[in-house]
Formats: sequence, structure tokens, C-alpha cells
Amino acid sequence: MLNRTVSAWRREASSDDAWERAARALAAIRHEFWLADCGHQPAPRLAVGQWPDGRVAGLLAGWARPALRDFFIAGIALHPSLRPADPIGLRTAETLLTCAMDASIEAGCGGWIACLTGQDDDCWRALGFVAVDPFTLRRLGYFQRGPLQ
Repeated sequence: MLNRTVSAWRREASSDDAWERAARALAAIRHEFWLADCGHQPAPRLAVGQWPDGRVAGLLAGWARPALRDFFIAGIALHPSLRPADPIGLRTAETLLTCAMDASIEAGCGGWIACLTGQDDDCWRALGFVAVDPFTLRRLGYFQRGPLQ
């Protein structure tokens, strides 16, 4: 499924810059599955956001960390036509985050979701995440919303 998504997004990318952004995010998600295949970490759960015509609009990979009481988001990738800072991109990301929140609640982590700080911190903050230490951003599920509600 990931390989088909990579091929489809490459064909549908409107510019090299849009493709590079999406490809970087997809590579991070594929890397997490590779690490799991090698036995270095648990297999991530994958959430897939689709448009009505069946095309993939976004992907989110992560796993529950009961000891830290959160669902860790290893990666999120949006279709090359979606920009994370645009309203539709934020809405798509918010929909994918809902899946992470549900998985957090299901795992007994109270709806907490987390990710690592990095180059997309502004996007994470726009989605309602706050820094809890120099390396981690967290959000309390449905109760801590970004600017779009």
C-alpha cells in the first residue's frame, strides 16, 4: 500500500518542491515499517485518509506507549497537493490525528498524542501541540485543538 501511494503521489505532484516534501514524509513512515520488519521496534499502526474517489490524501504512522501514557506519532504525510499550513491540509492532518487520539484512548493512554520536535514544529503547534521538553511535543486529544475546529 505504501509503495502504491508513493507512485501515485509522484504522478500527481504539481511541483518538485511539493513532491520533495511529501516524499520526505513518506520515507520517514516507510523507515518505521522497515525498523519493525527488522525487529528493532513494534510495528506501527497506520491511519489512511482518503478522498471520496479513493485516492490517499494522507497517512499517519505511530504506536501506543503505555509507559509514557501516549500514542507516539512516528510520521504524518500529506498528499503533495496539500500544504500543511493551508486550511485543507490542516483539516486532513486533524482527521488523521483523530485516529491517533482514538488509538491512544483504546490503549488506555487517555487521549494523549505525542511527536518529536523537528523541522515541522510550526505545523505541529498549529495543530494544538505544545512542547513538554526540548525533544517532545504533546497534545491532549480532543480537548486541545488547533486554530481550525
